[in-house]
Parts: sequence; structure tokens; C-alpha cells
Amino acid sequence: MKKISSIALFLLAISLLACGCMSFEYKGPSYSPTTEVKILKKEALPEKYSVMGNAMVSAPYEGYSRDEMQRKLLDKARSNGADAVVITCYEILPEGTARIDQIRKQAIANVSPHDSSADNFAAQDAQFELQKNLRKGNPSQSQATYERVLRAEFIKFD
Repeated sequence: MKKISSIALFLLAISLLACGCMSFEYKGPSYSPTTEVKILKKEALPEKYSVMGNAMVSAPYEGYSRDEMQRKLLDKARSNGADAVVITCYEILPEGTARIDQIRKQAIANVSPHDSSADNFAAQDAQFELQKNLRKGNPSQSQATYERVLRAEFIKFD
């Protein structure tokens, strides 16, 4: 009996670790780690800069906040040697559909680079919550799970 309980507990722990995790993808070169990275809008970048590469953070909608995802993005930018991050898109997608090589998918809600302020992120979350609540009456749609996706460019100042 103890052996069965131990196995069940182990399998439960593995399943919790396997699902519901935040994932990070980056395509581009890495440099020596930096100490300070800021999130900037494209218009606020200095005249001389280069785009190091593209990054994507995705996480279950119910499991992580956008702020937690931004912290992950900044940590990874620091460790890859970026000086700044420009968020190019914030999306809410059906789980498992986001890929780094896609610029944009058919999202339930998204924010383009031109309106990437915190207020607009909050508005997109509110829009999604409203749509999610409207779908609750339709059993075929209420079973879907969603993920938040942040797409960004890592920037190196020249």
C-alpha cells in the first residue's frame, strides 16, 4: 500500500511539473550577461542599436500573470547580454499553438507594438475574460485552455 501511495504521489508531482510551466524560446546570438535591461518602445530606442534576436515567452493563462512573464523575459534578456527589450506583441492563444517563427496568429486577444502600454495589456486581459465568460454557456468552447504569449526583440546598443 505504501508503495502504491509513493508511486501515485511521484506521478502526481511529475504531472504537475510537466504541465503548467512557463516556456521561453530565443533565436539569436548571446553576449556577455548585462546587469540592467529595460523594456522600451521602438520609438524610445537610441539612434544606434541592433536587434539581437527574437524571443517568446508563453505560459498558461490561468497560471501566470503578464508581469511574471515580463520578469522572465527580462531575466533571459540579461543572461543573453541584451541592453533592452521591445515587446512586439502580447497575445492570448489556444494552448499549444504559439511558435516563435510565427509573427502573429489568430489570437483571442492581442496587443500590437503600437499600443504595448500596461493599460492596453490590461484592456486585452479584460477583453479576453469577457469573451471567456460569454463562452461558458457553450460546453464545446468552455473546455478550451489558453496561454499568454509575449513576443519581443532583444536589443543591443551600438
